[in-house]
Amino acid sequence: MVDPTIIIFLTIVMVGVSFWLYHVINSTTSRLNTATIRAATTAESTQVSM
Repeated sequence: MVDPTIIIFLTIVMVGVSFWLYHVINSTTSRLNTATIRAATTAESTQVSM
């Protein structure tokens, strides 16, 4: 038999890790989005100046 406290602890750890990963992925995707938007706007402005 597995100790129920170990199961509860593992569940809490898994939930915490998933929340942390979700936050990290969200922040990285938002950074990538801003970077791509900046790149697109700079490319458009350079094309206009050309």
